[in-house]
Amino acid sequence: MASPRKRAEARSMEDERFGVRLAQIRQHHGDLQAQLRDSGDALEALERHADDAGIRRLAVRLRLECHEHFPREEALALEVLGARSPSVVRARAEHRQLQERLDRVDAILAAPGSPGAREDLGREVTALLDALSYHLRCEERGLFMLLEFIQLGFVTSFESGRCRH
Repeated sequence: MASPRKRAEARSMEDERFGVRLAQIRQHHGDLQAQLRDSGDALEALERHADDAGIRRLAVRLRLECHEHFPREEALALEVLGARSPSVVRARAEHRQLQERLDRVDAILAAPGSPGAREDLGREVTALLDALSYHLRCEERGLFMLLEFIQLGFVTSFESGRCRH
């Protein structure tokens, strides 16, 4: 059996790893928010110039970012809060909704000649950018703050019915 000192050292290392993982996720979060601001401007320019290839590149980039970001974020939240936490349940549901929006954009891109495809594409990409931006802001003010409070020791127990983001 490990001594109290060894257990404290192991806990300290675990807390440090948690802090590093949270910092990495938050950094990626900030980078993604900056990209979204740039993407909104880019989308307007792409729509003005009817650049479907540019919109396609934007959609692919957003999908890659989400595929990288969502699993890491969910893994940390699951580890700390558990699968039944309202914060985790909500984040996972929002991630699924965002993936569905990405799927709709992909479907429109796959059938470019269909009637109204250009308008549908602009509308869906704009809705995706808005939804993703809103989602990121909510996580920053909710889920990430909760995780940071846990990391800092301000929250030592978790009541699943009380913590929401």
